[in-house]
Amino acid sequence: QLISAENYSSALRMLEEMGWIESEDREDIDAALKRHGMRVWELLNEVSPNISVLDFLIIKNDFHNIKAALKSFVTMHVTGGNQVLTDSFVSPSIVYPEMIKNALSLKKYDELPDFVQDAINKTYDVLIRTLDGQLADIILDSLALNCIAERAENTGNDFIIKTAELMCVTANIKIAYRATRTGKGREFLETALCVTKTLDKRQLLEASLEGMQELIAYIESTPYKDAAAYLAESASAFEKWCDDL
Repeated sequence: QLISAENYSSALRMLEEMGWIESEDREDIDAALKRHGMRVWELLNEVSPNISVLDFLIIKNDFHNIKAALKSFVTMHVTGGNQVLTDSFVSPSIVYPEMIKNALSLKKYDELPDFVQDAINKTYDVLIRTLDGQLADIILDSLALNCIAERAENTGNDFIIKTAELMCVTANIKIAYRATRTGKGREFLETALCVTKTLDKRQLLEASLEGMQELIAYIESTPYKDAAAYLAESASAFEKWCDDL
């Protein structure tokens, strides 16, 4: 619905009508949406007997916070600063962002969960060596998708597993589509795409490298053939299809 809004004002009006923001929130929409998200998560915490089964929904925020902390930490060392910025941290998350920030500052990761340690170990050296923030983003985004699938699988709940699979599949299709449009190569796709059960990574990668028609033709041959029709129409039509799922 937001994608189909005529302009920015109509999008804000839509958010107000849905109860996501108040009229006085228009000056800082980002902060208002963050507050609303936290209220929803707090409500889920109150009513859920085991909130950890929903970790797969918020773990992407942890990876965002890892990105923010790593980039700030590396920039601090390159420029000679003395403070890791925290303005970019988001909530809710599984791990308190301050824990990640402090661990980086002290270079002691033992108290962090394994998935955070693994993410830092795989991206810290890349950032220090290349200062390539985009490459770090690609690595962390792929790790996040794998963690979403793993957390969902660990619940043993079919609905959650299928929901996470759909999240990962649509993310892969978006990555492949954008890679084809921008001429990204094999190495990018190998790094960015995650493994899913219902959409073959290797075939998706090869189709993306061959061209847009081949990519759409491959997706049309999978259980996600509806996505192919929307991709052929436009990127925004596909994004809207993903949101409506």
